Amino acid sequence: MSTLSTPSIDLGPFVFGLAFNWGLQSVLTVQTYIYYLCFPHDRWTQKCLVYVLCIYEWVQTGLITAFTYRLLLWATSTSTQSFSSAIDDFELFSGNAWVTIYIMGAVQSAAVQIYFSRRIYILSRSYVIPCFTVFVALAQLSAGLVGGVQTFKTITDCLRGSYGAVYSYEVLNIDVATYVWLAASTICDLTIAVSLVVLLFRLKNGLKWTDIIINRLIKVVVETGSLTAVTAVVTLGLFVGGTGESAICPLLILSKLYANSVLITLNNRVIVKSGQNGDANVLKPIGHNIGNMQDFPTIDVDHSSVPRMIPIVVAVSHEVNTFVTKDEEEGRISAGHDHSWESE
Repeated sequence: MSTLSTPSIDLGPFVFGLAFNWGLQSVLTVQTYIYYLCFPHDRWTQKCLVYVLCIYEWVQTGLITAFTYRLLLWATSTSTQSFSSAIDDFELFSGNAWVTIYIMGAVQSAAVQIYFSRRIYILSRSYVIPCFTVFVALAQLSAGLVGGVQTFKTITDCLRGSYGAVYSYEVLNIDVATYVWLAASTICDLTIAVSLVVLLFRLKNGLKWTDIIINRLIKVVVETGSLTAVTAVVTLGLFVGGTGESAICPLLILSKLYANSVLITLNNRVIVKSGQNGDANVLKPIGHNIGNMQDFPTIDVDHSSVPRMIPIVVAVSHEVNTFVTKDEEEGRISAGHDHSWESE
């Protein structure tokens, strides 16, 4: 019987990926709590989406933590006996790798991309771009599922010592599936971001405060869309460059970035316009679910001079109501825009 030796594995990407994963999970949890406080009257379907995203990501974080813990025990085994006994346990937990990194990541990204695709349809009333983005989202989902299955087979073959003549074939399949998954995700994210920016630009009407709000929405869309796209491109580059282990770190956080992009978008709805320089600042959350308002920092303002809260939803939310108020005594224009298409 051949003697097993302790494998040499770079644990850095796993450790850093786990740390960033927990950090982004914390951000997501806070964002979910803010959403709960500020928007108790959102449609139940949207609230379910938000809470499912949060719970889904908590499950993924737990699985990744368990996998990384077992990986540390396995990779630091100091004897052949301990390594041999660790194989059975690690093979069970290796399922976490292909489930959490590939399967859950692909499902999460596809769900978010389809969600934003619907926002594009609501804004444009055209099926062309939404159908394209949905198709690409489903393509990357399929590639992610294939990549996950191939990864599981490869890990199993490596652990059982049967990774011989099929090495090149297995790696080729994994690489192709991974390339398609990440490339399709990048294309879909960029298409969604560009489409939303163009559609938002078309909503500008020359009114100062309306344009300020739309500019803020464009900024959010560009930041969230480009962040997920850049992460996918970096991960793809690490795979192409032959440093597959380094690609583990961004892979462990990709799903969190998609979930946070949805929450950041939804939580950008409550702003107040203040000052004379066109800045828009958040004062405090509003909503009937806030029990103790004294828990939030109070801001001393002159309520006679500060306009009321402006509830807005960016182009990818369910309700867009932009109210622009101007003081008639100062000769300003008062205009209101009710985009009922977002309530659908």
